[in-house]
Amino acid sequence: MIDRDHHDIEFVNRCWHNFPNPDTYNLLVWRRREIENYFLEPNFLVQSQFCQAEQDDLARQILQFANERLFLDAANHVIISIREDLKRNWIQTFSNPDDFSSKEIALKKLKLANEFDQYRTHVENAVSAKEVERRFGECLETMTNGRDRLAFGSSDWLDRVRGKRILAQVINSGCFQVRSTDGTVLQGREKIYEVAKDLLRNAECVPDDFVELKRLITKRIGETH
Repeated sequence: MIDRDHHDIEFVNRCWHNFPNPDTYNLLVWRRREIENYFLEPNFLVQSQFCQAEQDDLARQILQFANERLFLDAANHVIISIREDLKRNWIQTFSNPDDFSSKEIALKKLKLANEFDQYRTHVENAVSAKEVERRFGECLETMTNGRDRLAFGSSDWLDRVRGKRILAQVINSGCFQVRSTDGTVLQGREKIYEVAKDLLRNAECVPDDFVELKRLITKRIGETH
């Protein structure tokens, strides 16, 4: 199970639809950027026994922290999308030894490969100011649905933002209080872990992908016995 990161939704959906698939080593990819993004649903997060806030207060906190990161996350999405686009296989290796009978012939064939010029043009286009601006505007439009700020239920921003950072801010705010068995107030990673563990064990309603994952794993275990 891995974070979605740069993977497109078509690839992600294929992983879920075809699981288990030996060709992909039984790979599953979260439909949201990081697993923490699923915990940014106020109606899910409020079910934690450690929550000290109302659902509306949680929603305001999440939106505040998400909006503070909006332009950063959109800019980073552009960088990641360009980086992944340029990593794609753009040239094939040679295969016939008979075509490479000498050092000079090999070097000439290498220099004359049209793919180098094509890739150079592709890189120039991908990193041009016009293309960067287009990608940035497209990402913002998708995340905000054309609005000035993020809002729940209006777009797919919950799939795209850096959920790990936002969840840490929300849980380490005044909305949650977690104590260890000796009464010590927990902070940081330990606090986040305890809240997440509590929700996954005790919440009455959990995100659909968690339900689907449990179903797939249960089915898989049943098939191996």
